[in-house]
Amino acid sequence: MNLLKNTKAYTAGPLEATSDNGGEWRDKLKEALEPIGVRVLDPTKPMFVGDLPETEDRRQKCLDKRDEGDYEYVRSIFKPIIARDLCCVDFCSFFIVNFIDYKIPTWGTMHELVVATQQKKPIIVIGKGDPPLWILGLLEGCFFQTLDEAIGYLKGVDNGNVHIDTHKWKILL
Repeated sequence: MNLLKNTKAYTAGPLEATSDNGGEWRDKLKEALEPIGVRVLDPTKPMFVGDLPETEDRRQKCLDKRDEGDYEYVRSIFKPIIARDLCCVDFCSFFIVNFIDYKIPTWGTMHELVVATQQKKPIIVIGKGDPPLWILGLLEGCFFQTLDEAIGYLKGVDNGNVHIDTHKWKILL
């Protein structure tokens, strides 16, 4: 069927509190979904003309500036990052959030998740352990313990083996 051909998936998840800059799982997801025609929007990589990647070095400099009390510097760096990421939430056909571990704090991810929820995007949630009660109350349905389970689900959506709610999934013909 190839239902997901020409769709876009935004990938949200912790960056500040991770050791691999949040890129490893996103690379695996791209490898699995791009062959079926899904464009994976990855906030760890440049996505727009003139975009700078959100690197560990840039993040560390912001952490250092924050520790020094230079909030204006941090705001000047993160305001365009936030605008870019929220723009990608607007563009995406569906939203994938990998909490990795629900105990990892992730403010930006929560902001993006709330926006995706308000836009009634299909949301695929990945995370080890039990989701927080608030997340369970906020979201419907698609919870997975592993990235591989989520990929299997999306491939099932793509080939028509997984039934989707067409009120939630808005896929252009």
